Amino acid sequence: PSDKEIDKALSQTTKALAEYFRPAMEKGELTFAKASHKTFAEQGAGIGFKERLNDFLKNPSPDQKEITAVKQHLLTRGSDAEITTLKTNNTEGLQLWLDDQEIKDPSAPLNLKKGRRTLTFRINRSNQPDLRIELETPSDSPLKAKPEGGQ
Repeated sequence: PSDKEIDKALSQTTKALAEYFRPAMEKGELTFAKASHKTFAEQGAGIGFKERLNDFLKNPSPDQKEITAVKQHLLTRGSDAEITTLKTNNTEGLQLWLDDQEIKDPSAPLNLKKGRRTLTFRINRSNQPDLRIELETPSDSPLKAKPEGGQ
């Protein structure tokens, strides 16, 4: 048994903090007291969604909680095909904003929805003598980055 409001608060907190713990989780650097805690954090960060979706689709009678979890993920984050990675040779002295929201870790995956998005960079040139930046999307992604303007 669980409390609906506590579940909602935990889910929102996990999503809000995912950019901080996701890189460590993907490297296997975090430990959890219970496997269910790890699963919850992975779901909140969108890690392993493709595998969970495959399991969900193979299940002839998923329960309402599973249906709601998949639906919620797709509505709030989209599919893995919408995840774009910013590749750079050095993040020192680099600040990044997606639309008006600062991205604390420029090396973390970005969830880009279809449509026009604004990436803003602030570069400390004394730390970046030779900066290189690439936007990388999965090969099966319908999304394509197309730079416009820039200063």
